[in-house]
Amino acid sequence: MDPYRIELAHSARIAVEKCMGVEEGEEVLVVTDTMMSPRIGEALMAQSRALGADASMIVYPARKFTNEEPPDNVKEAMKASDAVFTYTSTSLTHTNARIEAQAAGARVITMPRILEDQFVRTVRTDFDAMSALTQRVGRALQGAKRVRIRTPAGTDVEWEHAGRPAFAVDGICRGRGSFSQIPPGLTFIAPLEGTAFGRIVVDGAMAKVGEPPMGSPIHWEVERGRIAKIEGGLEARRLAKLLEEVGDPNAYNCPAEWGIGTNPVAVLSNAIEGERCFGLVHIGIGDNHAVHGTVRCKLHLDAILLSPTVELDGRAIVENGKFKI
Repeated sequence: MDPYRIELAHSARIAVEKCMGVEEGEEVLVVTDTMMSPRIGEALMAQSRALGADASMIVYPARKFTNEEPPDNVKEAMKASDAVFTYTSTSLTHTNARIEAQAAGARVITMPRILEDQFVRTVRTDFDAMSALTQRVGRALQGAKRVRIRTPAGTDVEWEHAGRPAFAVDGICRGRGSFSQIPPGLTFIAPLEGTAFGRIVVDGAMAKVGEPPMGSPIHWEVERGRIAKIEGGLEARRLAKLLEEVGDPNAYNCPAEWGIGTNPVAVLSNAIEGERCFGLVHIGIGDNHAVHGTVRCKLHLDAILLSPTVELDGRAIVENGKFKI
């Protein structure tokens, strides 16, 4: 037997037993697409069945943009399940499919663009310690009225999010209609639209635009909650072209949401794992309707900022990438 399959099986057991809390007799669905390796999905299905669940897997044609809905038959299958893992090349986090499945009572863990080594590594963490920090950061974000983020690369941006709820993504998804993600270890929140002003310098990674190490940073000028100017090298040109291809002014919504990573075993391998890296900040653009925002768009992309200082109402909770909370 391939030794790496044993590692996948071990991490899949953590995901179905510790994270999702799968029980005997439950209907478990793994949703994936044609761009993803089947091995993680097969491992999740096998470990769910080992716990006595009736598990199955659906594969659908990959979508072009993050936030595009899956086929209607997939959406219906998600709503009919007790527990759903979405292991896809374009995230289902910001889709109606995820929202409707939860409303129907399904527990949903989204796993967008996750690679096998990331899956194996990131669930082998101290869940109790990570969850406590994640929940603590979530309460701080939700209670703040104004945010300021600065980085050594030149980011200096502010916005408001008074009244918006925060998501504490600690990987634990056991209650009816609950939601979490793998890799775990992230707190995020949607700011109030139109309140952001300043400059953002993306120097860590950006989904579909620049994986680490980036060739050159991407500079955004943000005015009234929108990207007004994009400057930089190859990565900046890729982003500008992608946003133009979308053909929707809502793609420039910034920040759509933002968050802080809380997983000490995560590494900056790409944008999706970078969001979970301990003390790093990500800033999303585009759609945020699925995370209590008001903007709808078929695009949602996340960018990683290195060594951030995060101030909530003038009090630093992260300083140069180190937690002060």
